[in-house]
Amino acid sequence: MRTNITVFKWLDDVRHLHGIKDEVWATASDIRRPTISELRRIFKNPNDKVGRACTIEKISALYNGLHKLIGGNELKKHLEECLSKELDQDVRLMMLSMALRNADKSGKDLVEKTIRMVIKANEEKGK
Repeated sequence: MRTNITVFKWLDDVRHLHGIKDEVWATASDIRRPTISELRRIFKNPNDKVGRACTIEKISALYNGLHKLIGGNELKKHLEECLSKELDQDVRLMMLSMALRNADKSGKDLVEKTIRMVIKANEEKGK
């Protein structure tokens, strides 16, 4: 499933802040290094048909790689900074969903319940 390339840019900025090389990030993420270069080209040229698509699977793998390399607390700290700067609500929601990956069951249950309530409210409004 495709996702907004801006999510990759925020993760790439965190990688850069920690001086992590692409090869190390790719290995920790269990993806090929050229995938990272392709995603950078897509971000720089969003209207061009360059390489493959930016997908949730790739973003998730890259997030997991950063989590392994810098730790969950450090990554969450950076994501919170990114969230405060990001204007696109869809991008913020995607980033928040990644951060939930390591939440405890009660936290995930609460988020799931809230999302289900929003879906139901939208259905009742006919959206």
